[in-house]
Amino acid sequence: MFDGFEIHRWLIREAQAFYEQYHEPTQWEAKKAEGAQPVRPVSLMTLEAYRDLWSIPQAQIDALHALELGSVGAPMPFGKAWCVYRLLDKRTGDLNEFPAQQVERKKQYEALARWIEDVKQRATRQTFVNASPSSPAEASQ
Repeated sequence: MFDGFEIHRWLIREAQAFYEQYHEPTQWEAKKAEGAQPVRPVSLMTLEAYRDLWSIPQAQIDALHALELGSVGAPMPFGKAWCVYRLLDKRTGDLNEFPAQQVERKKQYEALARWIEDVKQRATRQTFVNASPSSPAEASQ
């Protein structure tokens, strides 16, 4: 029986082997032409989404974004699995392209999240022992 760490190590080895075999774009395209399951498209998402939703470390996200179009990147974590990406398209965001209202809402949401975290940090907890009434007479008072 495999433990979680052994499965994780196996996933890393499989991703590394795939990368070594298909790291050239021509090899990647040949594998894709076979209709192979391991080569499938991923939706265009923001780098922030990859980091937050799939727990990909920021350093690896930056390395992926630094690739030239068409390049195949080294294996990286993707949630509980590992994957190898080929960068086909990338866009660099410009805050001037977003409506001011959307930027303002994001700032408000981030401020709210910071405030909630601050309240959690400063909160004190009290435990009430025997807080419920012990008799029906006490409950009616």
